[in-house]
Amino acid sequence: MYISDRLVYLELEKTGSTHVIRMLRKLEEGGVIEGKHNRASLELLKSGRAMMGSIRNPWDWYVSQWGFGCESQGGLFLRQTGMGISGYGMREHPYFALRSILHQPWKPIKQWQYVYEDIKDPERFRLWLAMMFDPARKQDIGNGYGHSNLSVFAGYFTYSYLYLYSRNIAGLYDSSMRHEGDVCVFDQQQNMLDYIIRNECLDEDLIQAVGKLGIVLDDEKYAMLSTAFRTNESARERDLSFYYDQHSLDLVAERESFIIAKYAYEKPLLSVENGC
Repeated sequence: MYISDRLVYLELEKTGSTHVIRMLRKLEEGGVIEGKHNRASLELLKSGRAMMGSIRNPWDWYVSQWGFGCESQGGLFLRQTGMGISGYGMREHPYFALRSILHQPWKPIKQWQYVYEDIKDPERFRLWLAMMFDPARKQDIGNGYGHSNLSVFAGYFTYSYLYLYSRNIAGLYDSSMRHEGDVCVFDQQQNMLDYIIRNECLDEDLIQAVGKLGIVLDDEKYAMLSTAFRTNESARERDLSFYYDQHSLDLVAERESFIIAKYAYEKPLLSVENGC
């Protein structure tokens, strides 16, 4: 996360966070980076700083996650294609950690490796996506997702959003989380964000947010924000219809319905070649 006197920016993976932090560091003096994709401490929550995060179209987010893994990068790729656990330590959550350890011998590592082998193969993406939403594979994803009731009806993106942007995450792991309505109530009660940066209009949202925070943008800084190039982009195709068919589109729509509704995202259109 990025921390300055004015704000805390929380990095939700694959939402343009590297680019946002690079811009914030150029706008503010004295800002520091502490950890990566980590939650805000209670001390930071009580500090009075503004809390900022990012969001992304869920259909695009999944392609980005997979494309990053096809380049052998990212925590998700490492957890799925290797042995070991992530997200809970034996001391903090011994029961969750033990469940994850016991699951490891049953992880289909070769199949996970297979679906990441060709970033130009949409069939491998669709197979990867089906595995991501397969209840039998929820423990492969790591970061505590498989221990949350969310894994029964919601996707990893919704879980990651709530895990990172909520003040108290205990409710993610009890029996009260049963359907999307429970997710909405939880988010209304626990969401900590003051500003959200949409990946699709990242520079515009960031300019608006920093202006409200009192960060003065002279012509040079404004031009820098408006013309800066994105970072950490993969070699994937930009057209989402290259990767999706109707079934995979509907899978994301069902599992990420909370984020889609909250941020008014629309299902991508398929090209004629894909049978639409």
